[in-house]
Amino acid sequence: MCGDAKILTNVRETYPVSVTIADGTVKRAVARGTAVLNVQGPRGSTPLTLHDVFVLPGMSMSLLSVQTAARRGFRTVFKADSVLVENAAGKVLMTGYAAGGVYALKTGGNGDGHVAAAVGTVTDPVVGTAKGAAAAPVGAYVWHQRFSHAGIDSLIRTLDAVTGMKLARSSLEGIRGAPCEPCIAGKMVRAPYSASTAVPTRVLAICHSDMAGPMAEPTPEGYRYLVIVIDGYSRFKAVVPIKEKGHAKTALMRVIDAWETKTERKVEVIRTDDGKEYSGEEFDTWVAAKGIERQRSAP
Repeated sequence: MCGDAKILTNVRETYPVSVTIADGTVKRAVARGTAVLNVQGPRGSTPLTLHDVFVLPGMSMSLLSVQTAARRGFRTVFKADSVLVENAAGKVLMTGYAAGGVYALKTGGNGDGHVAAAVGTVTDPVVGTAKGAAAAPVGAYVWHQRFSHAGIDSLIRTLDAVTGMKLARSSLEGIRGAPCEPCIAGKMVRAPYSASTAVPTRVLAICHSDMAGPMAEPTPEGYRYLVIVIDGYSRFKAVVPIKEKGHAKTALMRVIDAWETKTERKVEVIRTDDGKEYSGEEFDTWVAAKGIERQRSAP
């Protein structure tokens, strides 16, 4: 596998193949071709031709499948600081080295050469082909995940206490405070409460509202958000498109005013989340003038 079709010959489209790489990202092969390389062997450069090399755009490394090589009659031997590739007769054809926790082969060929890294897996170990350095940098967020989502201060102390974390302290500081869904979900707390059995007994006794967006693609008119208003008794719904998040409270006020006019009933309660879109002096004044009770869920 490689990330650039320019280093291959005989490039053609391939049947869809999804590959999960070391950081958990799933990439899809879009083409395959032939790689012609010169690999360092025990007696100098050795020519190597690899057929059916998949192209996975965005990969920063080229990977050689040990399992596929074994099916073709080759044997890969991993040592503490080196790797050897032998043919069926036991002759060493290629040699490589260990660096940064990976094994790499020094190569040259019809490409310009590039830095590649490899991480062995249980089902199919791989060897990176490289020209020069052999390790691709691992980002701060990956280390955050590897240490079970430890806090930044804990990671900095770990960085000072161990070897093998090739990471700048500044990169850890760079992700401090950044949103991390597993961290948010794992640290949520709530006070005990009993399930409510109360149900509204008339139209507009309680109305619920929330906002969705921003959408990946705006409408032709430029709307990127939706404000949803639901009557708790009838389940009647209004969905209002808006262009900016700050327009949510204006859309909610217009819907409530219209519903009250049509039904000749007054809204008693509005229930929303604790989002900032339902705040501000104008909205607070409107709610107070109507005598509406605000109910907010936990943030």
